[in-house]
Amino acid sequence: MDKIVKFVKKEKVFLFFLFILVLLSRLFFLGSSLWHDDAFNFVDKAVNLAVNGQYINAHSTGYPFWIILLALVMKIGHFFTDKWSVVFLPNLTAAFFGSLLLFPIYNLSKKILNNFYYALLTTVTVLISPIIWRWSEIAMSDVFALFFILYAIVFFMDFVEKDKNKYLWLSSLFLYFTLMTRILYGLVLFPFIIFWFISKKQFNYRKIIYIINSWFFTILTMIITYGLFHNLDFFSFLSSYGSVMPSFKEFLSSSAIILKSIGPVMILMSGLGLIYLFKKDKKYFYFLSSLLVVFFCYLSSWYRNGLFDIERYSILMTVILLIIAGYCLVINKITRVLFIIAFLLSLSLFFRGINLPFDQYKNYGLTFVFSENHFVNYEAKVSQLSLQAKGDGDLLAYQSLANYINDQSVVFHWHKDWAMPKLLLAGAHLSNKALLVTIESEEDLEKKLVKYQDKRIYLLRGAYDTYLGIMDKYKPIETEVLNNRYIINFIPPN
Repeated sequence: MDKIVKFVKKEKVFLFFLFILVLLSRLFFLGSSLWHDDAFNFVDKAVNLAVNGQYINAHSTGYPFWIILLALVMKIGHFFTDKWSVVFLPNLTAAFFGSLLLFPIYNLSKKILNNFYYALLTTVTVLISPIIWRWSEIAMSDVFALFFILYAIVFFMDFVEKDKNKYLWLSSLFLYFTLMTRILYGLVLFPFIIFWFISKKQFNYRKIIYIINSWFFTILTMIITYGLFHNLDFFSFLSSYGSVMPSFKEFLSSSAIILKSIGPVMILMSGLGLIYLFKKDKKYFYFLSSLLVVFFCYLSSWYRNGLFDIERYSILMTVILLIIAGYCLVINKITRVLFIIAFLLSLSLFFRGINLPFDQYKNYGLTFVFSENHFVNYEAKVSQLSLQAKGDGDLLAYQSLANYINDQSVVFHWHKDWAMPKLLLAGAHLSNKALLVTIESEEDLEKKLVKYQDKRIYLLRGAYDTYLGIMDKYKPIETEVLNNRYIINFIPPN
């Protein structure tokens, strides 16, 4: 028995079992939905790559490595089951990497806290954050990129402190993987420069040139790779980065949103941690605070442009802020007690949020749980996890419809609902694909009703609501029940 206890207490063994526990906890919330349009977009492009072997650029910068990974996972799933799993396997892939975050977060925490137990508690504090958890439940590229950028930071710190070139090249390798998934994390190079110059008392110009060469090679390889994926358009990754400088008010507003994401009781802990760093370890203070400032500035520029996924884009900042909060564990007994209380309170709010009644869920979008009450705000974010575990009625209905329609069917959908029907009703993995028709207004609907009057027309969501306003001038809607469960609205042909 003593040997078993001793074996389990080994750091690597303990972390492995903790990883399994984290992964199992994520699996309870995978659900059956892809509730974000970007997730449908990613999976649609990955399905096309898996089925046809053709790479098509996803929105914005393309995210090629994430598309390739999803395609590979679905291809393997199809090999074993002869079915295309376009929801569960992509979500499972995100959950797997969201659980793997345990290792780089722990390594980073232990490196700067220099204590196994403090690093472990800080890591758990990060992993129960609903922002980190939420984006580990859906086929988005965020946690995949976060995993690589955290390791790039860890290895660069190793390089600076141990002065071994292999860590620089490992950092550059993980930075390359990151850039091929999410370009924005290339901004870490600015804090890397600050960390290098502050850590070194005397300048070694040969070493500086070596670092520049490493980064130049990394960025050049990234540019060439993007060009190979995008028809030799080597700078396609810059196409959607026309951000503008934010005002001071916009900087403060977006920063407030990011701070809310770490939880109301951890804001104080992060502040205390920064004060301690400033007094005791200026090297890490300037490094970690420069990470915060650089990314706060960048994200506030997107905030100015109306980007509503500000919390998702700031998940690296959520991790850094919570790790800084972990510094309270090394200050003194009072701050240790405060941190434990804050952790338990966060845990309590988390479980209260999970158990919120279904009707208290605040929908995803521009009004994303910005409650004035910070505690309710935090609980509402957590409640979204429980919703994700519930079946998405539209998604399941569309999957049933995909097995029912034929090539003579037409599906009208509102233009804002493009992603879901494109994948589920006309995706590359389907043998019978619907003809999708986008509806942009009531006038547009009337024109297309005339154009497709000899077809059986199915009405989805917004298109159905728009048709109700003009139904008196046209034929009444008929309904059909699929799988004894889902009601589909349609207009019969003339």
